[in-house]
Amino acid sequence: MKEHDPVSSGEMFRIPGLYRRWELPEILKNHRTYRIEKAGAHQDGTPLVAIYADRKCAPGTSSGTDA
Repeated sequence: MKEHDPVSSGEMFRIPGLYRRWELPEILKNHRTYRIEKAGAHQDGTPLVAIYADRKCAPGTSSGTDA
């Protein structure tokens, strides 16, 4: 995997909620930096992840997510 942009050393914020891997395309946007961490499992055994994003997509900004 090639990195085209340097990884942001800025502050990351947590996108509220826990997500299943098939939900990621709805959450993740191009030209953003994310950190994805394991966050346990749903009661049905499906693995869940927590998502952290760089500040340029923080809620309340013009390019933020609604999640």
